[in-house]
Amino acid sequence: MPETIKLFFNALLNPLDIGEQSKRELRTSVARQMLEVRRSRNEARKILAEINQDLSKSAFLVTMNHFTAAVNHVEKAEK
Repeated sequence: MPETIKLFFNALLNPLDIGEQSKRELRTSVARQMLEVRRSRNEARKILAEINQDLSKSAFLVTMNHFTAAVNHVEKAEK
């Protein structure tokens, strides 16, 4: 990361001095970082999907528990 910043500012400060090698290095470094960000984003999406799935299961179980409690209450009231 620091190397990318160094190359980037070097390109900004000395646009005529930057060589093809430095341009390639800068592009490669930026591309790697963009790929890393995409991977991180995808990983975060997977984690959020798992959390959402767990929450859905929990909500279903809570609803079923309330339903069971209501049925038990009605059955007791009928006796």
